[in-house]
Amino acid sequence: MSLKIAATTILRNEAREVLMLKRGATAKFMPNSLVFPGGIVEPKIDASFPESKTNYEEKNYDGILLNGFKNDFPLRVGAARELFEEAGVLLVFDVNVRECKALTPEHDKSLNEWRKKVREDPIKFSQLFGSSLKLDVDALIPWSNWLTPASYNRRFDTVFFVVPITETITEEFCEREMAGAKWDIPSHFIERNYGEGLFLFY
Repeated sequence: MSLKIAATTILRNEAREVLMLKRGATAKFMPNSLVFPGGIVEPKIDASFPESKTNYEEKNYDGILLNGFKNDFPLRVGAARELFEEAGVLLVFDVNVRECKALTPEHDKSLNEWRKKVREDPIKFSQLFGSSLKLDVDALIPWSNWLTPASYNRRFDTVFFVVPITETITEEFCEREMAGAKWDIPSHFIERNYGEGLFLFY
């Protein structure tokens, strides 16, 4: 069984809370589980994302390299795209003020329509960015690389990135894929996993 390449984002705020999403009961993979925002990397689409629309500089990174990838650029793009699709959080770098931001539909209602477009056709993700507003791939800090246990029918080779944020944001989870979202410290999620029988998958 071949492993599918995936990228996941651990969004972490100043209170040391992380964002986890709850998968719906009808999800094909890990229904009713708590997961970090993430999904399958689209190799051709994510690799062809224009670097000029990002703040990526390969020389700055000591990334996690997977077989078949010359660098981690497609993984960063894939992780950022999935974060936007699943949680409504868009990582941007504003060139004019030299500032990184995490935007949500709370800041710009048009992002809801863009999420629908990107879910239907991931190649449209690049249309959100230009010369003054770039995709902030520099915010993604490589953390780990995990394989789904061999006991599962669907298996993934997943790269995890951590994204620290300073501002308070209100995520808007994708209701088509998720049943809820919650910010909490990691130890509380683990306690719920054991105490309440809530399945935690990461």
